[in-house]
Amino acid sequence: AQAAISLDNARLYGEAQETIRLREEFIDIASHELRTPLTPLLLQIDIVSELAAHPDLLPPQKNVMRRLLKEAKFQIKQFSTLVESLLEISRIDLVGPMDLKRQPTDLALLIRKAIDDHGPEMKNFRCEVLLEAESDVFALCDSSRIALAFSNLLSNALKYGAGRPIHRRHRRQRTAA
Repeated sequence: AQAAISLDNARLYGEAQETIRLREEFIDIASHELRTPLTPLLLQIDIVSELAAHPDLLPPQKNVMRRLLKEAKFQIKQFSTLVESLLEISRIDLVGPMDLKRQPTDLALLIRKAIDDHGPEMKNFRCEVLLEAESDVFALCDSSRIALAFSNLLSNALKYGAGRPIHRRHRRQRTAA
């Protein structure tokens, strides 16, 4: 009976190892395939950026092209960050906890950047964003992940806020000593 259990355990262990190998192979292929279109797309955007600087273009045309290019670069950056996060999350079981790059981060600066990046969306949704932020509020965090969280929150507020203003108050919490 013990020999049968040992053989069954060995078979299950072998199946588990094969499943892990297939998962790692899938992650590697997915990583490559998801990143592959980004490089030529960024090169094409750079070419269009150069064309947008052509002296024969009228200023309104240049402004529209610049705005669209800025939005395209932002979306590519967001996509790239999401791909990296997805791949990192899928590897947690294999290599242990996620590697956070903690550093002192000005949260008001991250919020302002998210608002700037979403300027075209704010126009499309006819939505005003009001920000009250103290400038010296720092956190020890992974700034790229927090920036992505702010960006996602703002994007959702714009999409589902039905054109109403978004008001964000950002201040340091004072605690009693």
